[in-house]
Amino acid sequence: MIAVLAALILVTLAGCALTRLIDRELRGAAFFGSAIFIGCGYAALIMFFLTVVHVEWSRTVVMISLLGCSGPPAHPRSCRVRHLGADV
Repeated sequence: MIAVLAALILVTLAGCALTRLIDRELRGAAFFGSAIFIGCGYAALIMFFLTVVHVEWSRTVVMISLLGCSGPPAHPRSCRVRHLGADV
């Protein structure tokens, strides 16, 4: 049970970082719901790439990948999309 809770927390943290990069305007329940779904998709993508390169799945590899995504972006201003001269 503790391992499942730890996995959900790591997936949610990774999802929070990715969700914030995708849409900075989300707040509250919509943000955390999106963070869980995006984090689960990110974990599935990690496991897919591990399968493609013929690396055996392990808790350590997946946890390192999830923690690697949880950090803040290096250049927050570089994440903005410019459309017709205006920040979006």
